[in-house]
Amino acid sequence: MSLAGLIDRMVAAGMSAGEAGAIAAEIYAAGVASVADGRSSAALRQQRYRDRGVTKRNENVTNRNAPEPSQTVTNRNETVTRYADTVSPILQDKNIKNSKRQNSERASRGTRIDPQWSPSAADRQAASDEGLSNNEIDREALRFRDYWAGRAGSGGVKLDWAATWRNWVRSTAEKLGRTPKAAKPTGDAGDGMVEVTDVDQLAAWDKYSMAKGGKSFPRNARGGWRVPAKWPPGYSPPERSREVPPMPALRSMQ
Repeated sequence: MSLAGLIDRMVAAGMSAGEAGAIAAEIYAAGVASVADGRSSAALRQQRYRDRGVTKRNENVTNRNAPEPSQTVTNRNETVTRYADTVSPILQDKNIKNSKRQNSERASRGTRIDPQWSPSAADRQAASDEGLSNNEIDREALRFRDYWAGRAGSGGVKLDWAATWRNWVRSTAEKLGRTPKAAKPTGDAGDGMVEVTDVDQLAAWDKYSMAKGGKSFPRNARGGWRVPAKWPPGYSPPERSREVPPMPALRSMQ
């Protein structure tokens, strides 16, 4: 039905023409708005549909281009981790042993003599104990330093220069015919040992040593040996005769 026909019917029903026109105008406006709203809703629904389609296509493309996790690489990493956990203590122990070996090698290589070397107080005392005078010690110190400084190759490398010096002055004293100084009294060395040179005491200690270990004591350059006491444990020394030897007869003067 047209809008004009609608107005005619309302006028025929007894409504004035103005009222019928106003009602027709409102109906027309409502219809236009309804059509516009319907078209707008449909457009929005269509746009949302299109947007969802685009979103799905983008998600598919993203998933298709994303690198898939490699199970082989993952397993390999786990294997390496387990291997490292298992082997690490062994490698660490090996490194420690290598470090100790290197430190030991460094300690056993020795050194060459210091160009500015001079005998210490202990070195001079060792030379003096061998019977050398101060002037002889000074001269031997220069000879000792120059000799070893000019020694080529590994022959000039020593582990203990103090011990090398003691051997040097000992040999020098022997060549000069010097006699080493006598041993210090008991207790000076601080080791509780005493040097025994008495024949009876040495014999008693030899007998004690033979009973304990099957061999006698050696002897030093003075014919004695350092032992814990003058007599062995549990040994009673024999009482020596205290008789005064008889006086020789004097010839009478006539």
